[in-house]
Amino acid sequence: MKWHSHVLAGLVTGLLSSAPVLAQKAPAGKSCKVPAPQIPAVDWRGQAHYQAIVTVEDGRIASIEVVPQTKGVEKRTQRSLAQSVTDAIITAKCQPGSYVEEHMFSFDLGTQSSEAAASKAGA
Repeated sequence: MKWHSHVLAGLVTGLLSSAPVLAQKAPAGKSCKVPAPQIPAVDWRGQAHYQAIVTVEDGRIASIEVVPQTKGVEKRTQRSLAQSVTDAIITAKCQPGSYVEEHMFSFDLGTQSSEAAASKAGA
């Protein structure tokens, strides 16, 4: 079967127009203002770092993916810290638009609970 160029062009245009629109990368700087996460009560001690990939659609958070960046963190602690990051992001105020942005979070859970600190890098 021989394809005519206008038929092929129509098929390509149709396929492209029906494809889902991918979120754009966030504009320079952070478009969501995320507070520092709360530090959960855990027995594990050490430092843990997390990357959060936030998808915003029409100025609202559509999805959050929290990716551990530190190995060797106890599973229960890992879940608690990741939930703390998610909870902080849920309260974020985001600029209008549709985009994807990354946030980094660091937890320093020292030898005493008074030394525990959570910080958000790159805000």
